Amino acid sequence: MILRRTVQDSYATRGELLDDLGQHLAVTLELPWLENQDDVSCIPEGVYTCRYRWSRKHKCFLFGVDVPGRDDIEIHIGNWPHDTEGCILVGTSFSEDIEGKGAGITDSGDAFKHLMRALADVEECTLTVTAPPTVFVEKS
Repeated sequence: MILRRTVQDSYATRGELLDDLGQHLAVTLELPWLENQDDVSCIPEGVYTCRYRWSRKHKCFLFGVDVPGRDDIEIHIGNWPHDTEGCILVGTSFSEDIEGKGAGITDSGDAFKHLMRALADVEECTLTVTAPPTVFVEKS
């Protein structure tokens, strides 16, 4: 899979999750880049192994992402940056969020089900995470 990040600011990191053929699987939402700090930062760009596994926290099977120096990075359901704790959220589209930053995602449960169906026969895969084309700095 490919996580192509599209926009990154001080509030969130937005992107798109693609299969190996470049086909759209979901939009993604992560925390902003804060030097790979646990629970408050998105993961660094790079290539990672994803494994199908049981999540104690979410009480379901999902894909965990092996990120050196980080624990329990998962691809899971959520709608806002505060839902991530450093993980990758999936949705069907970006929403107009209540804080006016446009950082929410919609229909996360549906997107998660679609992703799990698309990867039904996959036990392990590679996730390539790219940098956004431009990092936007918010005006003060």
